[in-house]
Amino acid sequence: MKPLVFLALCVLVTPLFGAPAMAAKDPIELYTRSSYTYCDAKVLAAHWGQSVWDAKTRIGKKIGWGDEQSVLRPMREQAGIEAARDATRRCEFYETEFSYEDAEKLSRAWNTSIEEAKASLALKASVQGEAAVKTGLLAHLPQPADIGAGQFVDSCHDKMLRHLWGTDSATVQSTVQRKVGIGQRGYIDAELNEARKLAAFSPRVACSFWDTPYTYSDAELLAGRWGQTVSDAKAMIAKKYTIGAEDWVKSELTTARGGR
Repeated sequence: MKPLVFLALCVLVTPLFGAPAMAAKDPIELYTRSSYTYCDAKVLAAHWGQSVWDAKTRIGKKIGWGDEQSVLRPMREQAGIEAARDATRRCEFYETEFSYEDAEKLSRAWNTSIEEAKASLALKASVQGEAAVKTGLLAHLPQPADIGAGQFVDSCHDKMLRHLWGTDSATVQSTVQRKVGIGQRGYIDAELNEARKLAAFSPRVACSFWDTPYTYSDAELLAGRWGQTVSDAKAMIAKKYTIGAEDWVKSELTTARGGR
């Protein structure tokens, strides 16, 4: 083959096999691995006049093309300005990745109700973006004192123990702190087992999805792993958390995230 003909063939073939690796990646995967959340996608969807799913794809494409800083971020800022002016473009608290504990911390810091704190977080997420709220507002809130009881006093466990003991949240927190502090963690384990039995017979006692530490985005990932709707995944998470299978849910979510 003549050199010039061979060179021409190389020029024609190279673009087929030499495209940047980033361009071949799935846009949804790029979106999922980014700092952009469902709330960001919803606000951008309103700005672009398309569905949330299409907005997720568009976000991923722009990240893949290297346009995040120069194009996507300015668009997100403009979409946030529009959301500040128009409530229909904003996210609800349950559409964010903030937890009930985040709302509790903000409620204590601002001396407001939990519902007011949830509304504030949802508004700020819609306008500023969740990543900015997490690294800005939430990161600088005063942290509650470590009571050494972590997993026992989240919203779900607190709810079940309140019903079992017939008391309020403050008493539950202080009781758990005291028992764990004097080495009686086993007592709390036993009481939680009794509380779970009560929850099994009373929907009023059982935890809802929003009592667990998981977010809407977590439910989306698990729905994909389990082959369910997001609503069914949320119900499954709540059920497993209520019966004490918290570690299983955590393991499933880790797998759904690709082991991260």
